[in-house]
Amino acid sequence: MKIFHVLLKYANFKRVIIILPLVLLFFLSAKLLPSSHPHLFIDYSAHFVFDDAGLTGIKVKWVFDEFFSITVRDDFDTNKNSQFEKREISEIRSSIFKNIQQYDCYTYIYIDGEFFKFKKAKNFTAYYQGDKVVFEFLIPCEVKALGKEVEIRFFMYDETIFVAFTLSSVNTVSFEGGQNIKREYTIYDKVSGKSYKGQERLQEIFVILSGVK
Repeated sequence: MKIFHVLLKYANFKRVIIILPLVLLFFLSAKLLPSSHPHLFIDYSAHFVFDDAGLTGIKVKWVFDEFFSITVRDDFDTNKNSQFEKREISEIRSSIFKNIQQYDCYTYIYIDGEFFKFKKAKNFTAYYQGDKVVFEFLIPCEVKALGKEVEIRFFMYDETIFVAFTLSSVNTVSFEGGQNIKREYTIYDKVSGKSYKGQERLQEIFVILSGVK
């Protein structure tokens, strides 16, 4: 199993024991271990970034639950100063986020009803928000919106039901740039066209771009 190839990067046995639960969460939960209920909880928000022609990307913020936050803090905040420094962020990226990338960060995007496959998330960082760990990253998504209306559906979902995603109640959706682009959004509590078992509340962000103002 490829998980052990990841563990071989860690020469110190104690280090392997500490990192194992983190690797398991994102290797084994993603399509390998179907679950009847979530074991990891993430609140997320979406920040849509525009230029004068339309959408260029979506900045995503994940706020982890207390249990997983403690695990990440204990393993990666090596100097215990309650912040992740550049070296520590780099290690989180290579140890956890690199694996999440293999499963498209659990992200679903539809442009005018067509599934959008993005290349790779970028600009990853990690930090504390109170006692919780936060991941932030940018999903490249270029959508031209000049002279036409465009519909964008965006949501996050783990089909194994190991990870439960919930839209944050604070700054859920925001926009940056592209002041000439008309945009409005609605949040739905049920994704149309497919049944998503296991999550009591699956939410979708529905954004409409309608050309220049």
